[in-house]
Amino acid sequence: MTKSDIIISWPQHLDYPLWRQFIHSNRDKFAKVIVVFTQMNAGKDYRPWLQEQFNKDGIISITNDQVLAHEDWRNVAVNKGLELSDARWVWFTEQDFFPRGDLWTVADSLSEAFNVFGYFQEDRLHPCCIFIKRTL
Repeated sequence: MTKSDIIISWPQHLDYPLWRQFIHSNRDKFAKVIVVFTQMNAGKDYRPWLQEQFNKDGIISITNDQVLAHEDWRNVAVNKGLELSDARWVWFTEQDFFPRGDLWTVADSLSEAFNVFGYFQEDRLHPCCIFIKRTL
């Protein structure tokens, strides 16, 4: 599998140091890392500090459009991030998902056989780990 883009929605009032370290340690495995900050109307806005940290690893960060009451905030953020993505594959993940084992070897083999794959929780693909061909 060629390098995928990562798109992740990020509440602007939170920091995820372990996820930032995970990306830093694995940055060479991805094309673009796109963080879409979302206003959750809670707490302090950490975007300026986080953007400084992200810049060190070439992470693109943007602010999500305003999310209306009837909209799904994650869906709005994902679609905003897709505007910047151009890789063949996109990995949607969450900040508390840390792959065990060799996810990259598995991803390489599955990418030849499927258009989408990820972590199943009961009967659904969980948004913590979904790889999908950009064309879909």
